[in-house]
Amino acid sequence: MNIERMGIGSFVSFMLCILIALVFMQAEDAAQRRLAREAATLPDVRVIGKITESEPVNDNTVRLRLDDGTTLTLETRDVIPAGVTAVLRRTGETSRDQKDWLCLKALSTTNTKCYRLPGDLF
Repeated sequence: MNIERMGIGSFVSFMLCILIALVFMQAEDAAQRRLAREAATLPDVRVIGKITESEPVNDNTVRLRLDDGTTLTLETRDVIPAGVTAVLRRTGETSRDQKDWLCLKALSTTNTKCYRLPGDLF
């Protein structure tokens, strides 16, 4: 009888750990979406260039070629059309908290979509 209870107790503990992990992942995802919305409203730090080509590398990655020949790789499943302008924006008050964002703007619309850039590219 104790062995059966131990099995059920272990299972419940395992499921609680999974639930807690999912809650933390959801909170991190929500924070990233909030930062992306914030980045979309910030002023441009600099214009990076116009996208001339967008090529999927795999299911989660797209390689962008800019008008100056530079290539950037983004982790996204979005289809990014040629002709949009890529700009750099930054969130964060201090240099330690700063995060770089690649924001894509089309001239014909006010929609701006921002993607988090890994590391210090600029």
